[in-house]
Amino acid sequence: MDLKNNKILFGEVLKNPGAEMIFAKLFPELMNPFLLHQAKKMTLENILKISTGPDAQEKIERVIAKLELL
Repeated sequence: MDLKNNKILFGEVLKNPGAEMIFAKLFPELMNPFLLHQAKKMTLENILKISTGPDAQEKIERVIAKLELL
């Protein structure tokens, strides 16, 4: 998948069922319907910037690597 230097809209990313599964597994909290509605208008870069947690950076790297393979 072409992530356009992470400038792709999150909504475009989620059109790919594989990408949706990746986010559901690694960032399940983001898949809340209210958050998802707002997040779809943001870039992938912005979504990943607001990701927090003890292993957030590792998850971000895994997400990007997996998305690029799609």
